[in-house]
Amino acid sequence: MGGKIRCENRLAGGRGSGHGRTVNRLCILVGTTLGGYAGWALGEAVGLGFGGAFVLSGIGSLAGVYAGWKLARKLGE
Repeated sequence: MGGKIRCENRLAGGRGSGHGRTVNRLCILVGTTLGGYAGWALGEAVGLGFGGAFVLSGIGSLAGVYAGWKLARKLGE
């Protein structure tokens, strides 16, 4: 059980590391926003209409979460 707690603390930036978690959340928020907007704009530019733009926005948001998470990890090193 102790190993699991250590792993979770490291992944979350540690319980005492409020700054690390804040940076992580901020990077993910910005990545999600930019990715979702880029997906929506791409869907509209291609002419997929509302449904297609909505789906591409979701995919872009997921990509933005991943990119934001990777950026936060890089900044935390």
